[in-house]
Amino acid sequence: MSIFTDDAIDSRIINNEESISKIRANSKMYQERMSYFIKNKMQRRHMMANTLFLNQTNSSADLEQYDVNHY
Repeated sequence: MSIFTDDAIDSRIINNEESISKIRANSKMYQERMSYFIKNKMQRRHMMANTLFLNQTNSSADLEQYDVNHY
């Protein structure tokens, strides 16, 4: 969790609806999720494809990216 800033958000499309939450506000949920992988000696990997930059400034970037594989 230390790699995220206090205002970092997680944005997902679930059942065609956008779900936005602050990562650190939900840190217990994320820590529990990560502890499952640590306990079971699993490493999460993602292969990203089709990155489309929509807007970029010196402090942020908006993009669309498709997560095509989970290992």
